Amino acid sequence: MDGDSPKSAAATSSEPGDAPRESDSRWASHLKMTLDWAMEPLALAEDDRVLNVPCGHGEFIERMFNRWPTVEIVGIDESLPRLTRAAARNFGSGVYLMQAGAGRLPLETRSLDAAVCTAALHCISKPAPMLAEMHRVLKSGGILLLMDWCHDYPMQRSRELARRLALRPLVGLHSLKGCAALITKAGFTVTLAEQARLSWRWGMMRFLCRRR
Repeated sequence: MDGDSPKSAAATSSEPGDAPRESDSRWASHLKMTLDWAMEPLALAEDDRVLNVPCGHGEFIERMFNRWPTVEIVGIDESLPRLTRAAARNFGSGVYLMQAGAGRLPLETRSLDAAVCTAALHCISKPAPMLAEMHRVLKSGGILLLMDWCHDYPMQRSRELARRLALRPLVGLHSLKGCAALITKAGFTVTLAEQARLSWRWGMMRFLCRRR
């Protein structure tokens, strides 16, 4: 594994963590609903090596770890406060957390079996470098699972407009077709492309892909 694991670095950091959005019951409900939906098409072997980027507070890592306790999981995020909160989940052996940008992953080429990106693409203004890096570190035939908010739904477009008016725009909110084109251009074959309105407030999309 390239790079140092920031488990110890994150645990000793005095930098404050992000605001605990999980304490908000509505956000917690949304998080569970969307991550459970993202998890449905994912199938891993017991000895797989999996990347989660950006891993945020470690919610999806926790789901994978609980379901497949023998897989090796690498969580990467550029935010030390988020990694600090992820490390506080005390995953144990087999989970490695690293501080790095999604466009320059500190991992060897073709070293991983699967990569996951959940509810993050809408925050990334230029997703091509991240997708290119995920393609680089995956083995031939490796799995990419991507889930995000979907621009095709009116409630998501309304949310985007509200954030723009508040000068907090969603820089990368994509349609199902647009996101599929980005993924394909990065060197993946899309095997599953679905969208769903999980509640009146949330329109989502998910993709399961194979590295060509």
